[in-house]
Amino acid sequence: MSPQLLNGFLDVAKDNTSKDLETCGVLGAFLKGGTYYITTLIIPKQDATSSSCQAVNEEEIFAIQNEQSLIPVGWIHVMLPEAVAIVMAPTDASSALAKGPDVSSWIGLSPGTAKALMAMEVHLQ
Repeated sequence: MSPQLLNGFLDVAKDNTSKDLETCGVLGAFLKGGTYYITTLIIPKQDATSSSCQAVNEEEIFAIQNEQSLIPVGWIHVMLPEAVAIVMAPTDASSALAKGPDVSSWIGLSPGTAKALMAMEVHLQ
């Protein structure tokens, strides 16, 4: 993933993090030539606790996606340092156990998927 995306998100989440609150965002992309290009990070209005985050007024997220012709391809959120994420790709049976943003350290990620994730073009709007 782009360090710009990760750092931009952490900058947005900084205030909540200092208050021990989670922050979540939605990743928007467009499809071109069979490849998804993540171009947008949407930070929705949200209710948060120290261990959860829930978007509110989700119709506003859909409106942004619709206006910009974006496809929702994933999400991003802060999490406890001891937490892990499990990523599944049901269309090709790939899966990964993630700890931290370094894709190369994810356990079980197929080499092709890891290469695609590390090469993914990501831009913040």
